[in-house]
Amino acid sequence: MTYDTSMIKTGFGQGDDFGHRDYTEARKAGISNERILDWLDENDGKLIGKNVQGGGGLYDEIKSSGAGRDFTGTDAPEINTEYGWRGNDNSYNENATYKAIEYSPRVSEAKERSQSFRDTYITNDPKDNAVFKSPSGITSQNRSDGTVFGDPEQKSNKATKNFLNSDYSLNLGDI
Repeated sequence: MTYDTSMIKTGFGQGDDFGHRDYTEARKAGISNERILDWLDENDGKLIGKNVQGGGGLYDEIKSSGAGRDFTGTDAPEINTEYGWRGNDNSYNENATYKAIEYSPRVSEAKERSQSFRDTYITNDPKDNAVFKSPSGITSQNRSDGTVFGDPEQKSNKATKNFLNSDYSLNLGDI
């Protein structure tokens, strides 16, 4: 499932600060530790108490071990996740959530076609590409000046031209 992670949220625990429960929910939604740390660096007012950078709490736990700490004897609930202690039960905003993104059938189909194109024409070696195996494909030949006719770059350009039926030049850096 894909979630809307355009904003890191702070309403999951017992206040509007960023704590262990907010961290757990962000990670479950697919937000990386690097992005969380970058966001915390830009929004340091969202960390309070020992969770601030250098305080030995959540920020330092993520930075040093890539997860929050496990629960201690004073934590409730005593629940650990793959991201560390789950954090306090939500008593601040019962509607806090990272909303699931549901794509329409047409969008899902387009995403699948796009991924299939990448898998077939971009990430495969030319020898594995069906376009190059066709009878009209380019085969390698040595020219009299020592250069090779039909090298992989020429094959890639021909495959792109055949696929798009144009003279478009595929620039992998634009993808």
